Amino acid sequence: MTTEEELVAAKNRVKERLFAIPGVMFVGVGGKEVDGVLTREPAVKVLVREKLPASALPAAELIPSDVEGVPTDVVAIGGVVPLTSEQPPGMLNPALWDQSSERARDLKGGYCIGVENAGGLGTLGCVLKDQVDEWKVYALTCQHVITHDGKFNPVPLVSKVGQPTGSDGICCSDIFGVYETGALSSEKDEASDRDEGLLRIHPGRTWKPAIRGIGEITGVHTITPFEASVENYQVRKVGARTGKTGGTVTGLFDTPQRAENLLLVKPNPHPAQHAYDTLHFAYQGDSGSAMVNDLGTTDPDGKPVVEVVGLIYAIAASSLPFLTFVLPIQKVIERFFAHEGLLLTVATIRNSHPVNTVPKPPPGSLDPLAGAPADGVPAALGHLAGLQQDLEGSPAGRLLHALWRDHREELAGLVRHNRRVTVAWHRGGGPGLVQLLIRLPRQAGLALPETLAGRPVDECVDQLHREIREHAGPALKTALDRAHSALPRLAGLTYPQLIDALARA
Repeated sequence: MTTEEELVAAKNRVKERLFAIPGVMFVGVGGKEVDGVLTREPAVKVLVREKLPASALPAAELIPSDVEGVPTDVVAIGGVVPLTSEQPPGMLNPALWDQSSERARDLKGGYCIGVENAGGLGTLGCVLKDQVDEWKVYALTCQHVITHDGKFNPVPLVSKVGQPTGSDGICCSDIFGVYETGALSSEKDEASDRDEGLLRIHPGRTWKPAIRGIGEITGVHTITPFEASVENYQVRKVGARTGKTGGTVTGLFDTPQRAENLLLVKPNPHPAQHAYDTLHFAYQGDSGSAMVNDLGTTDPDGKPVVEVVGLIYAIAASSLPFLTFVLPIQKVIERFFAHEGLLLTVATIRNSHPVNTVPKPPPGSLDPLAGAPADGVPAALGHLAGLQQDLEGSPAGRLLHALWRDHREELAGLVRHNRRVTVAWHRGGGPGLVQLLIRLPRQAGLALPETLAGRPVDECVDQLHREIREHAGPALKTALDRAHSALPRLAGLTYPQLIDALARA
């Protein structure tokens, strides 16, 4: 039998050539399907816009029947359709929407949500906690739910988000927070693989680490290529439109931009298998749902295992029943850190109480939801002054401080206006690294991560140094080289350890 390593290696060696074929959208690994039935035979899977007979294709565009002895499986999907929904009159009619779309007294996953005056509806997936600023609590959904498929431009920390109450047909009569941040890879690119949106929950609102109709979340799980290929991995979700449904993971796919960044799910074929099986795993209005595993197992303390594995965002345009596209949850969390500098974790019953209340921001936090107290600016400047003083205490620290002090305009210009540097900066997790370095002095025990944007943090720093240096002027090149040579290995260091490492460099 083909091992997981052999399967992934075969896919990696052929995917560049496959992506060059017109109509190929995603390449990955999964269970081979025969006459629409998912088997446990591992295959290199290719998702195409349209499946054509071999006689209609030139030889260069033929997908081979196998890759190094591993069979291939070609699946036509037509295209990718986001799952936001319009707000029609009578949108809460039980015939159109799941009957549990009413207001959640305690926020949790599975409820209908929308942005005020935006025009679209989706689903609250789960609650996320900020590991640095512990008073910040977020609701996770899809970015296209917030933008209503690009028709609305939300304003961070201003645009209001809420739930329909079920009483007056107004989308957001129960306001629970504001839009914080989010991203789509490209609103014009069907093969885009970023679609995560973050909603900041107001202080004083109660919430639960749970999904309605399923129960308390016990953890997070990353589905492996093996699980996606030969285990017929069972999953479920609760969406605002279709309620609770079950399905099976059919593959784990690479996009042209990123590796292992997409799961594909089909509805369970036998309705009698689960009481919540329906014709479709997800439909319009279910975008933002958190997909969890369906293992039928319990933890040692007796709690049923409910682990978040992904964020539901789209369906295949031409498949019946519809195949559903899902973003792996760990990838979503990593991107919020790499691009927005947010160190987040899924709220579970292991790191939260059964019922929680969002706390008020502490005095001097400069938090917009706290009204930006007058003493906040001096406090923030004090942190920066302390950082400067600590850096000036060692030769290596002085080199780092001088790099920014003397060359910040050129550095900022390269990041903003040089395309290659901009791409390297974001792919290498530059924004997240800077935000975390600013937060380190203020948060006792906070440590730099081992990885950034899925790569070792020190490898990211080395790559950023090389890319910026290539386009820098002579003085900046010299300053970059001197600072880089004095920089210790960063992975896992707390702020005191970082200052100590600089002193010993």
